[in-house]
Amino acid sequence: MLELRDIQSVINIGSGVAFPPLGRKLWEEIFKAKTKVAFDLDRGKLKSWIDTDWLPIQGDALELANIFIDKTFDLVIATDLIEHLNKGEGLAFLNNAEIIAKKAIIIFTPNGFLDTEKYQANDVHSELDVHKSGWTEEDFNELGYKTELVKDLHNFGDVKFDGIWAWKEL
Repeated sequence: MLELRDIQSVINIGSGVAFPPLGRKLWEEIFKAKTKVAFDLDRGKLKSWIDTDWLPIQGDALELANIFIDKTFDLVIATDLIEHLNKGEGLAFLNNAEIIAKKAIIIFTPNGFLDTEKYQANDVHSELDVHKSGWTEEDFNELGYKTELVKDLHNFGDVKFDGIWAWKEL
C-alpha cells in the first residue's frame, strides 16, 4: 500500500460518520496533517465531525474542482464513495480528485457491483446510500492507479464480496 510522509493537508470525501479501515500507519500520518477536511453531501453525517479537529464541509464530490483551488490537498481520500456514483460520475469524480490533490489519491470500494437493495437493504436510508456502479482493479489500473484486493470484506451468508484499495501518486 501507499506510504506517505509529511502530509500537511488531507480531505476525506464522502466522509460519513466513521473512519474507514485504512492501515494504522497511514492513519497516523494523516492525523498529523495540519489541515483536515471531512467533506460529505449529507449534512447529518457531517455533524459527527464537529467536535473533532476535522473541518466539516458540506458539498458535492462532483464539484470539487469548482470548490477548491488546484492542488489544495496533499492527500485526497474517498472510501466507500465511488460506488454511490454512476460510472460516468465516478470518472468525473476521479478527475476532480486529481485536480485538487498534490501528492496522492486513495480510493476504497467494493470489488464489482454490490447491490445494496439486495444485500444491504437495512443500510439504505436515502438515495445517497444506494450503490449505482461497480468498480474493478482493471478499471483503476487503466486510469493509472495501483490496487490491492481485500478478500471477503463483506459477507452475506454464502455470498462474499472483496474490496479494492486503489491509489495514485501524483
